[in-house]
Amino acid sequence: MKTFKIGLIGAGGRGVSLARNVKESGWGEVVAAYDVNPSYAKERMQTGKCQIPLVERESLLRDPEIDGVIIGSPDHCHCRDAIDALRAGKSVLCEKPMSISISDCDEMLRVQKETGQSLRIGFNLRFHPLYQKMREIAASGKLGRITTVWIRHFVGFGGTFYFQDWHSRRELSTSLLLQKATHDFDVMHFVTGSYTRRLVALGQRSYYGGDRSNALTCPECDEKHTCPEANFNPEVPRNQCAFRQEIDVEDNESVLMELESGAIATYGQCHFSPDYHRSYVFIGTKGRMESFESMRRVEGWQKENRIEVLYRQGTERETIHFDLSGAGHGGADLRMIRDWLQSIRDGTFDGENPIAGRQSVAVGCLAAESLRTDNRWMTLPPIG
Repeated sequence: MKTFKIGLIGAGGRGVSLARNVKESGWGEVVAAYDVNPSYAKERMQTGKCQIPLVERESLLRDPEIDGVIIGSPDHCHCRDAIDALRAGKSVLCEKPMSISISDCDEMLRVQKETGQSLRIGFNLRFHPLYQKMREIAASGKLGRITTVWIRHFVGFGGTFYFQDWHSRRELSTSLLLQKATHDFDVMHFVTGSYTRRLVALGQRSYYGGDRSNALTCPECDEKHTCPEANFNPEVPRNQCAFRQEIDVEDNESVLMELESGAIATYGQCHFSPDYHRSYVFIGTKGRMESFESMRRVEGWQKENRIEVLYRQGTERETIHFDLSGAGHGGADLRMIRDWLQSIRDGTFDGENPIAGRQSVAVGCLAAESLRTDNRWMTLPPIG
């Protein structure tokens, strides 16, 4: 198989991780990267043990040797970066969320159709064996008609990952119902085979934000030795105060959804949980299945991945275990990269993937609008 030359726009932690996956695939190599902050990019490359030549953005896009571009820039840059890469004739793999507004996503879909280039959204959990198995079970009919979905996301260390940098500002992220929950909404759509029709949401800032200076950082803070959110981890170099004034995204949200299939779904996300894991429950007219992932508890990692299935007729509990020792979301990152590179080789285009990206963003955006206004029911608009 041809070794593909890939460019990277946005060489932060996630971008560098995906670049490493490209090399590990044996099918390609990231040969050029651009980042608005070169010194930060060099630090991430050193930490990630993945050295990539830094070039100017236009040079990367104009390079005729580059076959595809990975978009790893901040969320509010995804639309611009993906569109520019598509118009430059490159296949694009855009990290989730697709963008931070429905209109941005619709514009990306329009340009993809106009250029005929491939656009993928980085839904790595679609390549995760546990969720692929859940989709298989749901599609088999063993659970009957899926009527109910419950999703819980316990976001331990939410301060470090989302409230000590740009993620905590609406103008740059819209809501953490995009950045964090976009995976969960997509897994729900993926497993049930049905998109969301309408929704209503509640949410608030229950813990983060406050009256501290926007310029305050952990190393400069008088309370750095006692603050539970103080961060000095060089692998996660985010150290803005988690209680600063400018924080305006919610840290505690719940969403009630009706899917196009008629199923009712609930989603809960909390960013100050003491543990870190997520749980999916799908209930049908004949049975129920639930996921149990590796979780980070206060006492350390509990590494067990399984699905439990129960049926209304009978007393047996079916348990399916998964060995997910592979790096990068149980090896899902590498499988996603290989699938993308293979699509470049074959000239194929997964037309459903970017639609799924748009629909998960639509759920997040409308849920944020619902909880910030008068908790109105919101209906997903048609594409375009």
